[in-house]
Amino acid sequence: MFKNLWRVAIVVPRRLATSAEATKPASSRTKRRSTVTQQIVDHFQTSEQFRAHYPYMNPDLLKRRHNVPIGINCMSESDAENIFSSIKGHLNPDIPIIELYPGLGLLTRRLLTLNPKKILAYESDAYFKSVMDSVASDNAELQVYKTHFLRIWSDDLKDKLDGGNRVAQLLPGIEKKEWEDEPAVQIIGVTAQPRYFQFFVNCIAFQCGIISYGRMELYMTVPPEIFWNINCNAASLPMIYSKYLLFNMFFDYELLCLVDEKSFVPWFKRGDRKIAFLKNLDVNRDKFCLMKAVPKRDLLKVIPPRLLTSLWFFTYQGTTTTRNKVIPYLEKWIPDCGPLFISKGLTVFTDFRDLTSNELLDIFVTFVSLPGFEDCPFQAALESFLNRTDDEGLDEEVDRATSGFGVPEPVE
Repeated sequence: MFKNLWRVAIVVPRRLATSAEATKPASSRTKRRSTVTQQIVDHFQTSEQFRAHYPYMNPDLLKRRHNVPIGINCMSESDAENIFSSIKGHLNPDIPIIELYPGLGLLTRRLLTLNPKKILAYESDAYFKSVMDSVASDNAELQVYKTHFLRIWSDDLKDKLDGGNRVAQLLPGIEKKEWEDEPAVQIIGVTAQPRYFQFFVNCIAFQCGIISYGRMELYMTVPPEIFWNINCNAASLPMIYSKYLLFNMFFDYELLCLVDEKSFVPWFKRGDRKIAFLKNLDVNRDKFCLMKAVPKRDLLKVIPPRLLTSLWFFTYQGTTTTRNKVIPYLEKWIPDCGPLFISKGLTVFTDFRDLTSNELLDIFVTFVSLPGFEDCPFQAALESFLNRTDDEGLDEEVDRATSGFGVPEPVE
C-alpha cells in the first residue's frame, strides 16, 4: 500500500583517509566523490566527537546529496550549544520533548540537563540509534525509537481502520490536552523537507496524529529558503509559498537564531532556482534558521474543527494551478456569489496567488457563511476526495495533495 521512499543504508565501517591514500590515482568520478567526502570530513576534523564516530558512520552521510534528505543530523558541538541556548528559555521541563534525528545526541545531552519529564527521540539511522541507546541507558527519561516521525500520520489512519494503538505506542506517556491549554508536547529537530510542515498542517486540518493530543511547540532548524518562504506576505512571490498558506493560518512563529548549514550532515545540493528569491532579501543563504512555531490558541474559535478539513480542501483546490481566479472558483460552488466578494475588494482578475494567508482565510470564512454553502457541490467534492480508496489509499492521497510525495514506509 505504501511506497518505499526511504531505505536504511547499510552501515559500513570507515576510517579517515591518509594523505598517501588521498593522492592515489582514481577515475574522475571517484575523485570527485572523494573530494566531496574529504571536504565534509575536513570540516569536522577538529571535532574529537566526530573523529571517534567517523569509522562507524553511514558513508552516505558524507556525500553531497542531489535530493533533499528526509533526516538531518547535527555534528557540531558549538551549533548544538547555540541551538540549546536559544531554546532553553522557551522549554518547559514538565512538557514531554520529542527530538527528531538526534544523531550523536549532542543536543540531547544538553536537553537532559534541564531534567525534563520525558524525551522521545526518533532516529532512523542504525548506528546513531545505537549511540542514542547508550545515552538512554544512563537516563531513564529518554526513550529512543528507530523510525521516521512521519510514520505517525499513516499509523493514525491505520488505527482508525482497525482500532489499533500504533500512535499510542510511538507516543507513550503523552497526556491529551484541550486546544486552549498549554502545548502537550515540544518537538525539536532539523529538516530541509517542506513535507514536515505539510505534515503538521495535515494533522491540524484532519485533527489526527500528534495533534490529537493537543497543540505542540515546534523548534525546527531549516534552510533559509523554507523559513523565508513561510514568512512571505503573498503567494505570488516565491512559487512554493502556496504550500505554506495553511501553515500561516494555523501557526504563530518567530526566528530564534542562525546556525552554520555545514554543521549538519548530510550536506545537500540546493538548486539556484529555489533560492533565487533570497537574493532580493537581506538573508545569509549559508545559515540555517532556527524557528519556533506554535498553533494559534484561538484557531478553533476562528475556524470550528468541523470546517478545518474544508479549509484544507478549499486552499489546496484553489492553489493547485498557478493562475486560478478566485471569483470563478467560488461561483463554481455557489453561483452568483461573486458580487459579494467584489464588494469586499476582489476583482474577476484576482487569483489565489495574489492573496495573503489572512486574505484567503477571510474569503473562506465568508464563503462558508453563505446560505447555500451546506447544500453546494463543494461538500460533495470534499467527501468524494476523502472517500477515495483506490491504489494508494487516503493517507498517500492526502499527503501527495499537499507535498507531491507519498507517506514514508516505516523503517523496521
